[in-house]
Formats: sequence, structure tokens, C-alpha cells
Amino acid sequence: MSPRRPLPTGRRSVIAAILLSLLVAGLGHFFVGRLARGAIWLGGSLAISLILRGGDLATWVPLTLLGGIGLLSALDVWMLLRWRAAQG
Repeated sequence: MSPRRPLPTGRRSVIAAILLSLLVAGLGHFFVGRLARGAIWLGGSLAISLILRGGDLATWVPLTLLGGIGLLSALDVWMLLRWRAAQG
């Protein structure tokens, strides 16, 4: 198993990851190299959208942008990067 790529800690990278997560839940995680975590956020937001709207995928984007899922994803990626920066 190959070692994990180091998380970006630069201010621009952190801001980019947060903005990407706000745009699409999980996209910021993909940006920083946490593919499994990003897939969970993306898949979860799709699943919640499908469950809440009875299979209507057209509501996924508004739910992600306005429903708080993107905000939670952005908070998660920010905490991940902040924790990593504190570790050195």
C-alpha cells in the first residue's frame, strides 16, 4: 500500500478545498487527496437527495448547495486540514 499524499496546508489550498466542498459535497476532499472520504460525502449527498425527493435526482444540486450538506462537507475538510497542520 502506498503512503498517503501529504495534505495541503497553504492558505490558498485550504480555501480552494472549502469552496469546492461548498460547491459539491466531497469535492474538496477529492482535491486534497482523501478519495474515500470524498466518495462518502458525494455518495451520501446523492443518497439523501434521492431519499428525500423520491428518486428525483434534479434536486441534488439545490440540496447540496442550500441544504447544508455542502456546508458540513466544507467544515469537515477544514477540520481535517486544520488538524493536519497542527500535527506538523
